[in-house]
Amino acid sequence: MMTASEITIRKVDFWGDVQAIYRAWLLKEGDPLVVAARWRYETLSLPFVSFSKGDLLFECFPRHRHFNVFALCDGRAAPAGLNMAELAARYRRLQHKATLPKGFCALASFDCPLKGHYVNFTLPVDYHPNKAVLTWIDLALDLWVPVAGPPILLDEEEYATLNIARTHPALHAAVQKTLAEIWPHALAHTGLFHPQNFCPGNEWATANGSPKS
Repeated sequence: MMTASEITIRKVDFWGDVQAIYRAWLLKEGDPLVVAARWRYETLSLPFVSFSKGDLLFECFPRHRHFNVFALCDGRAAPAGLNMAELAARYRRLQHKATLPKGFCALASFDCPLKGHYVNFTLPVDYHPNKAVLTWIDLALDLWVPVAGPPILLDEEEYATLNIARTHPALHAAVQKTLAEIWPHALAHTGLFHPQNFCPGNEWATANGSPKS
């Protein structure tokens, strides 16, 4: 049974195939929408970071933009049996008084050091609050922003194989514009990538979306 704060996240690829379905807990239901989740899979070791079982993810979904961004945090210090629904409800009651990710974890008296930020370039999300389901369509292109050091653009070849530049030029232009907007903040670790204040305000919620077709 789902709690009032729980929502289902669906990740879908460009061709419509479901890549992942997972549960998350609502922290902010404005624009952007922000949720908390835990990495429930076995450790995924990438050249630049590891997603370890139990890690926390704070996920920011602008409603009308061509990206989302996840703050990945070390979850090893989280207490056994951590109740994410209860913690999310406590966080929501403290809106504007507790920052992410540190303030969230402090509510349960543990530290969750930030590993970095992972950006997915996407179509604008499809969110149905009455069904508590959010679907995002992945466009393959990603960006990793470490806690220290320069950002790393990922999966450019995979993005190129989708042939979006030729078949959906308006969508390609929107993705490139979004990357150009985000990149300076990724370099400077500001805005969305501030280590102590994840996904602040709604300055990234400006609608500039264009449909896939």
